Amino acid sequence: MDIQKIYEDSHLISPGDSLLVALSGGKDSVFLLHSLIECRAELGIKKIGVAHINHRLRGEESDGDEAFCRELCSFLKIPFYAERVNVKQLALLEKSSLEETGRRVRYSVLSRFASLYGYNKIATAHTLDDQAETIIFRLAKGCGWDGIKGIRDVRGNIIRPLLRVDAPSLLEWLKSRGIDFRMDQTNNVTTFDRNLIRHKVLPALERINPRYREAFLRFRTLTEESSALLSSFVEDMVRERFKADDSGYVLNIRGLSLMQAKAAVRAVIRDVFHFTLSFHDMGLLEEMLLRGKSGKRLTLSKDLTVHLNYQSLYFNPPEGFFSMDTFPLSRGMNDIPAYGISVYVEGVEAYPFQIGDNEYLIPEKECDKATLCARTRRRGDLFVPSGGKRKKIKKYLNDLKIPRVARDNVIMIADKNRIWAIVDVREGEGVNEPGQEPYIRIRVKGRDAT
Repeated sequence: MDIQKIYEDSHLISPGDSLLVALSGGKDSVFLLHSLIECRAELGIKKIGVAHINHRLRGEESDGDEAFCRELCSFLKIPFYAERVNVKQLALLEKSSLEETGRRVRYSVLSRFASLYGYNKIATAHTLDDQAETIIFRLAKGCGWDGIKGIRDVRGNIIRPLLRVDAPSLLEWLKSRGIDFRMDQTNNVTTFDRNLIRHKVLPALERINPRYREAFLRFRTLTEESSALLSSFVEDMVRERFKADDSGYVLNIRGLSLMQAKAAVRAVIRDVFHFTLSFHDMGLLEEMLLRGKSGKRLTLSKDLTVHLNYQSLYFNPPEGFFSMDTFPLSRGMNDIPAYGISVYVEGVEAYPFQIGDNEYLIPEKECDKATLCARTRRRGDLFVPSGGKRKKIKKYLNDLKIPRVARDNVIMIADKNRIWAIVDVREGEGVNEPGQEPYIRIRVKGRDAT
């Protein structure tokens, strides 16, 4: 194994870097430390130091690990920094798992040591075997696209230069140089999820394919490339379709497939609202998009509401927000698929013998044909029902006990001067009255009564 070439090909270490190595005393971190020292001059490393965190989980064995690391650094003549943390007690206080608490503590201490003692990068000893374990673990838990990519080579100032090194090669390198390391007995306990994968799943994979580690490496590379391509596409799509206006954050989903719309929503929620949608919430969102019912609202968290308005999604619309769609009407058939209706417009000279449901006769002399439209309600709308008194649309619909979502979805026949009818609800004053010939005859079809 040419470890120098592996380090050079990773492009994670630059001349002049000061590296703080996370050393547990186990084979992986001992290999990392010795190999970096061996390649120090060729890589142009300015300074190497070691940090050890004693989790105090295994009593004397944990103290033995710390003593081993301290003696090793003394022998190698490199700086050694250590900290003891009662991870078990901390996990109980935080109601978190030992693994998660230990991970958080490690990175917190490493970051503090690096800042305090002048190291610009922190090197951890995650290997190709760790990568395989992580991918299997995340797949078993039900991860998304990002989870499949596994452990990242770099995160901030943390680098993982051994992600292309497998355990057998690493052990052979240590053995060839007679280098000792510590054995962590908890690694043999299969009650921890990752240990179960390490001792049960990975050996089974090796029987299926002795070169499974290389297969995982190829899989991760292909996943990263595909993810980068998808991310670029989604970024371009969101850049073109997402904006902030007086109604809040708006995503135009016109013409998008369901898959494209979901990808755009995920990106908006991740980048603007800084959280990840659960599988359950994504299912609810998908159902809303499939139904395509304008006026539908979906609460995704205490801080986020999504409102579907025709072919736009509004994120956190202001209080009192409602759809403001307008569909100009011309002679003949006017299809409005977003609201599940068709509006037929024609001129008639005489009052018809029979008037059907959702059919409206508007005196032509009073109608402004240029602005005749089907639309949703607007703030401040007024309506005079046939034989009734003028009221605000909001109050009129509220008095009829029409639910909020249904009110947002109500379609009206109107022009610039007045509302002539509320579809499925009531015709307005002057509509369907005899003796007002000629008429504009409007017939609305395709939607059940509200």
